[in-house]
Amino acid sequence: IGKKFPDSLVYSPEGNTGRSLTLKDILNGTFSYKTYFPNWISEQEYLHQSEDDNIVFYNIETRESYIILSNSTMKSVNATDYGLSPDRQFIYLESDYSKLWRYSYTATYYIYDLQNGEFVRGYELPRPIQYLCWSPVGSKLAYVYQNNIYLKQRPGDPPFQITYTGRENRIFNGIPDWVYEEEMLATKYALWWSPDGKYLAYVEFNDSDIPIIAYSYYGDGQYPRTINIPYPKAGAKNPIVRVFIVDTIYPHHVGPIEVPVPEMIASSDYYFTWLTWVTNERVCLQWLKRVQNVSVLSICDFREDWHAWDCPKVGVAAVVFLSGFYFE
Repeated sequence: IGKKFPDSLVYSPEGNTGRSLTLKDILNGTFSYKTYFPNWISEQEYLHQSEDDNIVFYNIETRESYIILSNSTMKSVNATDYGLSPDRQFIYLESDYSKLWRYSYTATYYIYDLQNGEFVRGYELPRPIQYLCWSPVGSKLAYVYQNNIYLKQRPGDPPFQITYTGRENRIFNGIPDWVYEEEMLATKYALWWSPDGKYLAYVEFNDSDIPIIAYSYYGDGQYPRTINIPYPKAGAKNPIVRVFIVDTIYPHHVGPIEVPVPEMIASSDYYFTWLTWVTNERVCLQWLKRVQNVSVLSICDFREDWHAWDCPKVGVAAVVFLSGFYFE
């Protein structure tokens, strides 16, 4: 049964001579809302990209507003995104965005010196980069390139390579593999700065023994290309997950230190599910048994005398199934 709708719907007060609202107005987006995406840099300040592509600073309390980066600079590298360093001296510009999976992508990054009004030259970032982020303070940055993590104390400094184990489709450092990105973390990254920017925690996912699923991708080329994804099905091996923390002030002195997995989790197949910094030197890790009936939180503190992360505090959340009902 079909219904015929009138071409226009009139809800105007008596005596209003304005144009009537039509069905076409509703369907073609005439009255669609405008989007606005503030990039907060403090509790009362944010950056946003104006309609003419300038990067604009705005203070909601004082209503101060000015252009922090011109559209001509953005256009010179075809930038589509940006990120200001916490000390506000540098800004990265992102271009050549290339989508991978649901959250992940690769891109080219340029660092612009706001004080000198020019791009940082020397020791430019490689391309394409899988993930890049500023530390919470200063202008230190970490990035992932070819499945390995690199550190820069300043944008113009030479990079320090933190990991060397990265292999395409086999070992992932600082970024999740497909399974963890899609099913567990729901992010494009697997590294976390401590609040003061001293430590960098990251995850290594080893998919070397994971069965591969392959499918054909039909793109712009004449022939399709084969996409291979390490994909553990039920009963198959899971990725081997290890969590490390590195002192980014003296990364070459000690190197990354592995955080131990809780014994009650390590004795069987398990997942890593998240990491949170509690303080500058205390970190909380969440683990889950593969059967997903026990979740464990481990609280770890750095021990200077051991040069290790000690995890004496463990919290357990268990689910017991009983005749179709469960108790937590």
